[in-house]
Amino acid sequence: MFLKSLDIYGFKSFADKTHIDFAGGITSLLGPNGCGKSNIVDSIKWVLGEKSTKSLRAGKMEDVIFNGTDTRKPMPFAEVELTIDNSEHQLPTDVAEVAIKRRYFRTGESEYFLNGQKCLRRNISELFYDTGVGKSAYSILEQGKIDQILSTKPEDRRYLFEEAAGISRYKDQCHKAELDLEKTKENIDDITRSFNEAKRACDRSRSQAEKAKKARDLETRAFDLDVRYNLARIRTYNLMKDQRAKWKANAESEIARLQELMATLGDEIEKEQGELKAKNEELYQAQLSINNTENDIKMASERIGIWTENFQDASIRLKSADERIANIQSAIDRLKNEAEMLEDSLSLKRDQADEELNQITAITKKQEEKKVRIQILEKETQEREERSTALDEEVLKLTEDLKSVIEELVSQVDEKTDTAFTAERRDKAEKAFLDKAEEVKGVVSNRIAFLQSLKSDALVSREIAEKDFKVYFSSIDELVALFRAYIDTIPPVVDALLSADGLIARKRDIEKREGEIRKEKEENRTKIQLCRDEITVLRSDVDSLSVTLDQQKEHYRNVLSNLEIAENSLTSVRSSIEEKENEKENALLGSEKDRNLVQEYNDRIKAENSNRIQLQNVLDEMNRAIGEKRSVVAELTEGLQKKRNDKEKAFSDLNEANRILSEQTANISSTDVLIENIIQSFFTKYSRNLGEFQKIIEEEDLPDDTLLMNELNEVNKEIEKLGTVNYLAEDDYNAAKEQYDFYAKHLEDLNKARIDLEKVLQEIQDRAKELFLETYNEISNNFQAMFTRLFGGGIAKLTLEDPENVLVSGIDIFAQPPGKKLVTLSLLSGGERSMTAVALLFATYQVKPSPFCILDELDAALDDKNIGYFLDVLQDFGKQSQFIIITHNKHTVTGSETLLGVTQMEAGVSTTVSYRLDRIAGQPVILNDDNAVVDFDNDGKARS
Repeated sequence: MFLKSLDIYGFKSFADKTHIDFAGGITSLLGPNGCGKSNIVDSIKWVLGEKSTKSLRAGKMEDVIFNGTDTRKPMPFAEVELTIDNSEHQLPTDVAEVAIKRRYFRTGESEYFLNGQKCLRRNISELFYDTGVGKSAYSILEQGKIDQILSTKPEDRRYLFEEAAGISRYKDQCHKAELDLEKTKENIDDITRSFNEAKRACDRSRSQAEKAKKARDLETRAFDLDVRYNLARIRTYNLMKDQRAKWKANAESEIARLQELMATLGDEIEKEQGELKAKNEELYQAQLSINNTENDIKMASERIGIWTENFQDASIRLKSADERIANIQSAIDRLKNEAEMLEDSLSLKRDQADEELNQITAITKKQEEKKVRIQILEKETQEREERSTALDEEVLKLTEDLKSVIEELVSQVDEKTDTAFTAERRDKAEKAFLDKAEEVKGVVSNRIAFLQSLKSDALVSREIAEKDFKVYFSSIDELVALFRAYIDTIPPVVDALLSADGLIARKRDIEKREGEIRKEKEENRTKIQLCRDEITVLRSDVDSLSVTLDQQKEHYRNVLSNLEIAENSLTSVRSSIEEKENEKENALLGSEKDRNLVQEYNDRIKAENSNRIQLQNVLDEMNRAIGEKRSVVAELTEGLQKKRNDKEKAFSDLNEANRILSEQTANISSTDVLIENIIQSFFTKYSRNLGEFQKIIEEEDLPDDTLLMNELNEVNKEIEKLGTVNYLAEDDYNAAKEQYDFYAKHLEDLNKARIDLEKVLQEIQDRAKELFLETYNEISNNFQAMFTRLFGGGIAKLTLEDPENVLVSGIDIFAQPPGKKLVTLSLLSGGERSMTAVALLFATYQVKPSPFCILDELDAALDDKNIGYFLDVLQDFGKQSQFIIITHNKHTVTGSETLLGVTQMEAGVSTTVSYRLDRIAGQPVILNDDNAVVDFDNDGKARS
């Protein structure tokens, strides 16, 4: 990498566009004083990003713009473009040629360009990091920087070593990190004040807020209980109302049935009374006919007398009895068939009832099993929650144990502060302390990480965050500072701090227990959740089984009702069969007696009144007919009496049904009034409709209203115990807590950022220190050799003023030219000082050569002998680097390969001209671009 060209326009004395090509090797920049030679150096520094107007030899930045002459107007802007050959890619870019341009306007606007693209000044500075090139690097050595190297202030020489070490980027990063760290610390102070204020506000409102929250929770619980209590009462009244409605409906149905039955019986009685009256009339007429016939034959057959009359009576009775027996047998057969059918139906209904009962029993058993399982799971859940609470308390105990350890350690530190050590032991103590302190910080950091991991646990988080945690664990750096203040007493304190019975041993125990607690809590959480999920499923199953059980019970009641009806019907039929069997037996006995009499009478009549057969036959027929009529009348009379009895019973049952109907109607009305009173009372109390909560009855199995009332009374007593409650305190606390949490999180983030920045800063400083020491040692070795070469002998060395702080330490230069004592630079002559500076410069180049170097009159104080030494070394380095030397020394010029002249043909306006320097016959000659020898007249004008 080397300078390829420089384009200047409007910069200082370069009013016209000026293009300068740079060759490799050594170039001498020549010209009279005031012609603008140094302006070329300034332009290179300026385009590389120099901001210091003092370094640019200007009062303000606007002064770098051509300000005009008597014949020229001022320029509106200044522009410089530097082109660098990057074919070896020493710069971190893929292009082989890098063009840097800077433009500045009188309006104060400044523009930077990199390869034609606008960029930031920072981009250009970063491009040249660690290359030895830059606005303040050792690639440009002006007289002022030579003075800086030769300065009596050792710290002014550091820039040379820092640039060679390549720690410029680290210094920039370090500076930025320090600024960020300082800003972060300021933010921490600000946020800490806000955090403390928020904490005080939070503490002030917490107790009242907790009281308000408890009151709200109790009132909410009381409201919920009151809702459920009233709903339970309404449920009870509705159940009563439903039962009474069933009774009322049954009574109404019975009344309708009885009224219909009485109407039917009345019609039947009226009809049968008419039939009976007609039959009695027929019987009367038939009897009159018999009497007339008997009177007609009485005269003809007085002999048969009483026997005929008795025979007729017996015959009539016998016939009537036979007919009656036949009718009774038919009725018995019909009733037996009906009884068999009823028995079959009854057997089916009993089987159905047994099946329904078995299903109810099975459902009830299954439901009870699930309820028992729910109780077991709830008990297990409660036990595991209690275990989790115990684990939280154990965590608090571990925290208190660690707090006690720290308090004991602080106490031990206080007891040891009176012990003193010698300076030699103090150094050892400090190192031992720092090592131990780092270990302590690691331990505390681990504790903080563990405690932060438990933030999800509200109890532990609140105990740690609001009590003593910060007092003992947030200021480990303050503890380190305290120990430093008493460094003489550190070794015994640290030994006590980190002994086998101290913090480290306790740390392992706590970490082991922490792992066990964390594992057990996680297992508890998983098992509790599994129990709760199973309870939810079981409760859903129990509710579903309850619905199924209610349906099954209703079905069973219907089956039992039908079974009862069938049994009553069968009993009634069997009773009728028994009555008919008795009636048949009585009829058979009477029939047998009459049969015997008829036979007896018939024999006598045949024997004694054979001649009256025809008349007797007529009489028998009449008697038979009247017997039938009497039988019909008897049956009608009996049936009519039964219906009258049935009607009287139906009338009595109707009166009872009417009484039940009136009673249940009144009961239903009174129940409706009670329910309405409950609803109205609830609305008056809460201004809410109780119907809004009807879903609770549908979704929950409400307990007994007495239990709910007792619980409600207990809650109301707790509310009364709270006394006056400030319900706004909860909002105040929530607002304060929100602020507290916000500042706590912000403070945590800032402290983490501070730790990260401190870590990054330390890493940067460690790396910079490593690079600096490595480079310093190499330069120191090279400096001794280069000094000996330039002076032809002698001794020189570099020393660090503060070896413990190499990043800020000044660098002393000691030199002993041949024949003199070893002294500092201030005691050397001007030439010796310059040669020493040259030795240091080239020693630096040996470590990290700059691609190019601009030397501004570095040889001004050197005599011819030293110039020779200087040129000898310069030509060696010129083979590797590009050197541009502003000089007035002819010996330096003759050692150059290219001459770049600067002059002012026009007052105040600089121009340039370049030549190559060669040797002909061992003598130096100047050649132009056509390789022609150039000579100069007495006025300094070139001539070929």
